[in-house]
Amino acid sequence: MRKTFDAFAFAAAAVFAAALVWVAKRNSHFITDDFATFYLIETQPFLKVALTPIDVHFVPLHRFVNQLIHPIAPLDFGVALAVLAVFHGIAVVTLYATLRQLKDSPVNAVLVFFYATNVYLGVLFLWWTSGLHRLPYIAFAIATVYHYVKYRRGRSRRSLLFAAACFAAALGFYSKAALIPATLLGVEVCLLRGTPRRQLAENLIVISTFIAAAVLYAISTRAMIDSAFTQVHLDAGFLLDFERRSFAILSEGVFGVVYLGLAAPVNAVLFALWLGFIAYTIAREPKNAVVWIAGMVLVAMNVAVIAVSHRTVRFGLSMANSYRYYFELMFLVVLFVGMALHNLPPRARPSFFTRNPRWRPAWVALAGCLLVMMALMSFLRFEALLDTPRYRRHLQAKEFVENLTAGLDELRADRREDFAFVDGLAPRFLTGKTAAHIRRYSDLLTVFDFDARFGTAAPRLYRITETGEVRRVGRGRDRQ
Repeated sequence: MRKTFDAFAFAAAAVFAAALVWVAKRNSHFITDDFATFYLIETQPFLKVALTPIDVHFVPLHRFVNQLIHPIAPLDFGVALAVLAVFHGIAVVTLYATLRQLKDSPVNAVLVFFYATNVYLGVLFLWWTSGLHRLPYIAFAIATVYHYVKYRRGRSRRSLLFAAACFAAALGFYSKAALIPATLLGVEVCLLRGTPRRQLAENLIVISTFIAAAVLYAISTRAMIDSAFTQVHLDAGFLLDFERRSFAILSEGVFGVVYLGLAAPVNAVLFALWLGFIAYTIAREPKNAVVWIAGMVLVAMNVAVIAVSHRTVRFGLSMANSYRYYFELMFLVVLFVGMALHNLPPRARPSFFTRNPRWRPAWVALAGCLLVMMALMSFLRFEALLDTPRYRRHLQAKEFVENLTAGLDELRADRREDFAFVDGLAPRFLTGKTAAHIRRYSDLLTVFDFDARFGTAAPRLYRITETGEVRRVGRGRDRQ
C-alpha cells in the first residue's frame, strides 16, 4: 500500500506537470526578457552574454542554457517548456529523496503531492526567463539540502562537495540562492537535539563557509548590477504589510486557493486550519515549536528579499500579488512541515483511522480522492489566472510571434528582395519598457533570424502590426 501511494503521488506530479505544459503551450510564448536575452546572443560574444546581469540577477548558468538552446531550437517554446519540465521533475524526485533522508515516513509522498500540484507552479511555465530562474534554482537548492543532510548523517566529504557544487549551480540561475545557507542553518537547528558537540561544531563550520560564500557572491555581483536595480525599500510598516499579505497568499496556495484578499472568509478558515495544525504538532512534540519558528523565519527572509527590492520602490504592495514568487517557497514549506511531522511520536493506541486494518485501504482511497480534488482545483484556479490582465499578455505574445513568424516565412518563400520594413516600436506587452529590453522592430527581427532592411525607398514596403501581422503598405498615410 505504501509503494502504491508513492507511485500515485509521482504519477499525479507527472500528470499535473504535463497538463500545465500543455496549457502553457496553448496560451504563452517567449516575452520581454526572453527577447532581450536572444538579442544579446545574436549580437554579442558568449562571454559578454554570460556576464550580463538580468536586472538584479547575475546568472551565468541561466545565460548559458539560453546560449545552448536558442541556436538549436530558435523561438521553439515547446523545447523551452521541456527544459523547464525536466528541472521540475528533478526537483520533485530530489525533494522526496531529501524527506526520506530525514525520515522514511508515509507522509513524504503526501507532502510531495502537495508540492507538485501547487496552484502557482504553472505560472513558471508561462514565462521562460522567470521559469529558468526559479525551477533550476529550486532543484539545486533542494539538492544542496539533500547532500548536506547526507553529509550530516554519514560525514562523507563527497556529499559535502556535491552540496557545494549544487549551491554554486543554484547561484548560477537565481540570485536568491544566496539564502540557501540560511536554509541549511534552519535544518541544522531543527536536527540539533542529540547531535554530538564535535559534530555540531563541524556542521556549523561548514554552514559558516556556505554563508561566507553567499556574502562574497552578493558583494561581488552587486558591483556589476545597474544602479537602477539596487534601490531598497526599508519602510517598516510597508514590510510588515508585505509579509502579512505574502504569508496569506502562500498559506492559501498550499491548498490550491488563489489569494482572494485579506477580508475574504477563506482566510479565516485556512488560518484556523494552519493554527490548529501547528498547535497539534507542538502539543504532541514540543520541540516542533523550533521547527515552525525556523521555517517561518526562512519564509519571511525569502519574502523580505522581494519586499525591500527596487520593484516595491516602484510598484509598492502590489508586488506581493506577483504569483511567480510563491512556488519557490513551497519546498521550504514542505521541508519544514515534513520535519514537524517526522518528529511526532508514535501513538500508544491505534488511531480511529487505523484501528481496524480492513478499513485501511478505504481510508487511503478516500485520502487519494481528496488529494485529487485538491489538485484539480489547483489546476482550474491556475487556468482562471490566464484570463487576468497580468497573464493575458502571454497569449498576446503567442499570437504576435506566430503571426510574425508566418509573415516572415511568406516573405522568405517569395524570394524577392525589393522590399523593406517601416521601423517602429514593438508593442510593450511583448518587449517590456526598460532600457535593457529591445523595443524597435529593426532589433526584434534579428531574433527571428531575418535579415531585413528598414527604410522607405524600396519598391515594396511592409509594416508589422500590433498583433504581429506583416502587411504591405502604400505611401503616405497608408504607412501609419
